[in-house]
Amino acid sequence: MSEKPADYAVGICQRTGFKVKAEDLVEEWTGLMVRRSSCDPRHPLLDVPVPRGEELRDSPTGPESDNDIGDGDPPPALNDLWANN
Repeated sequence: MSEKPADYAVGICQRTGFKVKAEDLVEEWTGLMVRRSSCDPRHPLLDVPVPRGEELRDSPTGPESDNDIGDGDPPPALNDLWANN
């Protein structure tokens, strides 16, 4: 028996692992290639707006400004105390 060549390209759903036609796969918002029936829409609560009057910092865990203590130099008031000893 000779096998017929496939009439379509085959793809694998990255959510379920099912083998489907490649043309039936769609890219989801997560970046996965999934079947149309397995595609989950992006939930609206994931798109939270920035509160008015506030801006995002470059580094959310970093210092608020360049004037924060922690760069190795003591505050000026402590320099005066140490100079008197």
